[in-house]
Amino acid sequence: LKAAGMAYQEKHGLNPCSLSSDTRSVIPDIPAPYLCQWSGCQEEFREPMAYYRHIKEHISATPRVVRPEGEPGCRRYVQCCWEGCSQQSLNRTRLADHVRSHTGERIIACPVCGGLFTNANTGSMQCQCSPGE
Repeated sequence: LKAAGMAYQEKHGLNPCSLSSDTRSVIPDIPAPYLCQWSGCQEEFREPMAYYRHIKEHISATPRVVRPEGEPGCRRYVQCCWEGCSQQSLNRTRLADHVRSHTGERIIACPVCGGLFTNANTGSMQCQCSPGE
């Protein structure tokens, strides 16, 4: 994850992080079993990678919804089906980014402080990395 973060940092001209790695380079414990809370599922997993693959299958199978004419919002969207969530996304990629807020999956890390993030856009790198001048 840190290698992906370093490549992203270099590609986008971000300054090195100014936070200490003393407290941030630890991958958090996420207790097993992992419970899928996709509408109507409730399947449990002992291995995180199997859990994340399972969630991605749900996302891939999520149909696009066409909003009726005259209703506010984007014409086409995909709906998050996590229990208690009503988030709508423009496409499955953005839905996948959103669903990581439910699953705790992190796909990129700051190469200096070890901060973990759900997606690789500049706004998500909330450590002390900032755009170069």
